Amino acid sequence: MKLKAAQLSNHLKRQGLSSIYLLTGDEPLQMMECADILRSFARQQGFNERVVLTVESKFDWENLEEQADSFSLFANKRLLEIRLGAQSPGKDGAKALIAYSDNPPPDAMKSN
Repeated sequence: MKLKAAQLSNHLKRQGLSSIYLLTGDEPLQMMECADILRSFARQQGFNERVVLTVESKFDWENLEEQADSFSLFANKRLLEIRLGAQSPGKDGAKALIAYSDNPPPDAMKSN
């Protein structure tokens, strides 16, 4: 489902959290505000741990699989952020993201 930034808060209140969000746009401030809204709502829902993976050149996409397979030591629910920036995930990244989204861990919420 595609949402505009102004619709995100109402969507969360009505539908709750989805397991994956992809944030895209040309406005950095708007992207940051949407990420902040998601983080805040996730915290209210018990997502107490946040893991951030930043994709840079030579990023090892196995990190994503390792995060999916690891259990949190400090929280029952995790927010996993994958920051692509200006990078393209490439073939390996696309495969890893598809595999991850096909079988998300039960304790993680994903946001790109």
